[in-house]
Amino acid sequence: PSGPILLTGVDKVAGSWAGVYVESSDVKNIFSDCKVEYAGGDSFNSNDDKGAFILYANSSMDISNTTIQNCMNYGINANYGGCAFTFNDNTISSCSKPMFIAAEYASSISGGVFTGNTIDVIYIDTYGGDGTVQTDQTWSNLGVPYRAKGGYSLFSNANLVIAPGVIMEFETGSGIYVNTSRSLKAVGTLSNPIIF
Repeated sequence: PSGPILLTGVDKVAGSWAGVYVESSDVKNIFSDCKVEYAGGDSFNSNDDKGAFILYANSSMDISNTTIQNCMNYGINANYGGCAFTFNDNTISSCSKPMFIAAEYASSISGGVFTGNTIDVIYIDTYGGDGTVQTDQTWSNLGVPYRAKGGYSLFSNANLVIAPGVIMEFETGSGIYVNTSRSLKAVGTLSNPIIF
């Protein structure tokens, strides 16, 4: 039969199985037209990383046209450096938060639906290198806010463009640090302002 590939738990409750953990840097790591549900209940490593997808340092993954739903913790947890990710037109709902990512990967998200979660935000890690934008990029309006994790500042070591309509939220102790000779461009419109 045709249709999406389904990864699900025997018990139909959020967190009934651990999810998919990726350390591989192979460019053939692809999830397309899949459905992942009821994952995110257990961690695979001593860092207690949880999510339907946990993408570790220096890994590679292309996730597209995939539905992630009814999962405990994050739909996609990708807050380690050195990775090559593409996230295209995915739907993440009924998770704690849709995504927790290193700052460098925010521009890797193209389209998708990220509403219907406990907290509808693209959660950006701000700790150390994971909180650094390293390449020139544009953060698109994804229909939900980007939220900088508290305690540290989002560090821009590149030219960062914030697209019209984007909402940037900052937890206590966080902000944006624009490094010397780099730029931050946020130009909204009357009908589509940028909110910090």
